[in-house]
Amino acid sequence: MGDGQAISTVALAAMGAPHLPSRTAQDSVVEFLRRARSLVVLDNCEHVLDDVAALAAAILVNCPNAGLLATSREGIGIEGEHFYAVRPLATPSDDTSASPAIELFAERAAAADADFEITGANQGSIAAVCRRLDGIPLAIELAAARLRSMSVADIEAHLDERFTLLSSGRRSLKRHQTLAAAIDWSYQLLGDAERMVLGRLAVFAGSFTRDAVEHIASGEDVGPKVAAMVLDQLVEKSLVARDITGTETRYRLLETIREYAIDKLRSVDDEPAVRLAHARYYAHLAEAADATIRGPGEHLAIAAIRIEVDNLRAAFEHVVTVGEIDLAARLACAVEALWHQRLVAGIDDLRQVFELAVDAADTDRAMRLCAALEFFTWTRHTYGVHDWCRQALDLPGADEHPEAARICGLAAIGLIMTGSDMGSIDELARRGIAAERARFVRPSHAPWTALGSVALMTGRVSEGIEAWRTAIERALDAGDPGIVAQIEANLVFALGLDDTHTEEAEALGAQALARARSAGSSSIIAWASAWLELIVFERDRVPPRTLAAEISTTARTTGSDYVVGAFGASIRVSYRHGLAEDALLTAAEYFGHLRRLANMWGVWLHLPIVGLIAADHGRLDIACG
Repeated sequence: MGDGQAISTVALAAMGAPHLPSRTAQDSVVEFLRRARSLVVLDNCEHVLDDVAALAAAILVNCPNAGLLATSREGIGIEGEHFYAVRPLATPSDDTSASPAIELFAERAAAADADFEITGANQGSIAAVCRRLDGIPLAIELAAARLRSMSVADIEAHLDERFTLLSSGRRSLKRHQTLAAAIDWSYQLLGDAERMVLGRLAVFAGSFTRDAVEHIASGEDVGPKVAAMVLDQLVEKSLVARDITGTETRYRLLETIREYAIDKLRSVDDEPAVRLAHARYYAHLAEAADATIRGPGEHLAIAAIRIEVDNLRAAFEHVVTVGEIDLAARLACAVEALWHQRLVAGIDDLRQVFELAVDAADTDRAMRLCAALEFFTWTRHTYGVHDWCRQALDLPGADEHPEAARICGLAAIGLIMTGSDMGSIDELARRGIAAERARFVRPSHAPWTALGSVALMTGRVSEGIEAWRTAIERALDAGDPGIVAQIEANLVFALGLDDTHTEEAEALGAQALARARSAGSSSIIAWASAWLELIVFERDRVPPRTLAAEISTTARTTGSDYVVGAFGASIRVSYRHGLAEDALLTAAEYFGHLRRLANMWGVWLHLPIVGLIAADHGRLDIACG
């Protein structure tokens, strides 16, 4: 029915009931059902809701033995109504799993092609088609019908053009003949504000929050609170899905709806402005997360920002594509929120932002981007970020930039992690220390940390200890307890090289562990714990073989660089107890772990002492190797 005027008349005809003289059709329906035990089914009510509501209310009030089942894309809105959401068919979790969506595809495919069967060659494409069509039964039926002229792989390859691809020659209702017509049916029932907000929601990748809708889907024509109200209406009309996890409510568009809506957004030339609002919102979100990522709420902050990964990635890719480099730099510079957990875009996208800054001789942007990516210089996979630091230091005025000391230190630390020559590392560290004397340069722990590391690697233990003491002072001034704890743990290691510093090492280890726990950083807790336990074990004379076995077990279980680093102290403990062969066996296992982790820093740090032990005991094969 195209309108609601004939609903009661059609209902009478379907039930075989008479139209009573001098009574309306609705009254006649009620009279017929008043004493009969019956179930009345009203299908597809969304376009005639007011008339359906009137008939349904009359039946429920006057016919105690009658039940009513109505299907609609939104609620009818009468008293006594109970909702049951008919969700899309479940789709396969992988390419080989069975699911209702796969069963429907196979059934309709067999109707289109009698020779069709699911095989190892096509099951992956079938699963992909069902997932990309969101388990929508009509879409799956239309896709299967295309097997008359296309393979499943061809259908999968053309799903980006789904609204052209998925049509049918069946003699059925027009809205059931194509996927576009089916969605058009719902879209035409929307008001102007609903159409506008639906189009703007299409810029989201993955799920989103109500707050994001208020900021991104609003504008001069639709205020933030109105956008939120329209969001509720779109949920009620089954065009937006709602997911509740714990106390958080998030929303999402099915991919099919999103692609339809993005076409509508483009048709009114609104897409660039909405995508820019989307990028600005998520840049702000990333910066807010960055401010809380280190501290007691570390895990909660990481979990919260992980949920937004799809939107963060989409925002970053868009601003890079359209040349909004300031926004790209803001997203990239929220390093802890985005890059520490490898959440967003590839390193190539970041390199593009950096190279644009270098090509423009934009020293400030290049230096800030390197500073933001500090995390990468501390890992065994630096992704070339330390080279970026060196390129940035070649730009005009780099030594007077506020981040000069930090960037010099990070370049040096990156070279340490990749096993570069000691001379270059020492030179960069000292350049950073010299840069601290410039008027606007901020002091940094980084060059002092690098100097301490290279000093220890080259046997200058006293110089390394003093450099790390200064690094701790710089980190304390910067107010970063996580970094302070990490450098303190490094210093515990250095002090442990000398028997005269055992008490200081134990006290500092306890302090580092307490600070790491206060900061809430699990990785630094592991690092500090390993060295403190080592000092205590040595003081209490725990058998070295027991100690080595415990460390080895932990290292194998966790694979952590921080825990594996404790092997070095285990080697020294064994050697001091006169168990040189045990020390060398531990060293062999230790270096094996380091090779698997590509941790050149650990190799450089402990190679000298292992070489000395081997040489002292006539193991020239190990000493020279």
